[in-house]
Order: sequence, then structure tokens, then C-alpha cells
Amino acid sequence: MLPAKQAGFLSGLTGVGGGVFLAPAIITLGWASPKRAAGLSAPFILANSVLGLVGVLLAGQRPAPGVIVYALAAFVGAMVGTLVGLRFVSQQATRYVLALILAAGGTRMLITVLQPS
Repeated sequence: MLPAKQAGFLSGLTGVGGGVFLAPAIITLGWASPKRAAGLSAPFILANSVLGLVGVLLAGQRPAPGVIVYALAAFVGAMVGTLVGLRFVSQQATRYVLALILAAGGTRMLITVLQPS
């Protein structure tokens, strides 16, 4: 089983970032601890984002206004989150944070699907 492929497929189907699926898959399969899985999913998310932007540019589209500001904010947030996660957060707390992120993403998807058009 190659979780990165399944994560990318689920990401495309749902419109949710693939890292949301990749980290839990890596943990569930016992391939890495929660902290290590969170660290491993970050480069995957970065690569997906960069390739998505390249795809937009190659298709002749323009990126959304302010994409540079959002990209810088995401990068700084990722760096701060990684630092805090590695130095101050336990494995159990990392599991809870991942569960909370998954629950928030699932709730958002349900709300979007259940809204009347």
C-alpha cells in the first residue's frame, strides 16, 4: 500500500489537503510515531502545494491575489508549529491535535455538503 497515492486521491476527491490523510495513515500503519508522521507530512504538503501552483501557471491561469502573503504566512506557521511540536508537545498531545484537525476537517466537509444550494 502506498499511502501517498491514496492520500492524493482522497485529497482530490474531497478538496482537503493530502497531509490530513497521510499523517493518520502513516501512524495507523505503524510506520512512524505521531511526531515523526507530522514531520514527514510537511514536505509532502509543501511539494503538493508547489506542484499545484506550477499547474496553475502552466495552465495559463493567474494565482489568486495575495498568494505570496498567504504562502509566507503558511511557511512561518509551519516553522513555528514544527518548533513547538518537536520541543514542547508530547506524542499523546500530538495524537490529540491530529484527531482535532481531522474532526474539524470532517465537520467542515459535512457542513459544506449538507448546506442547501
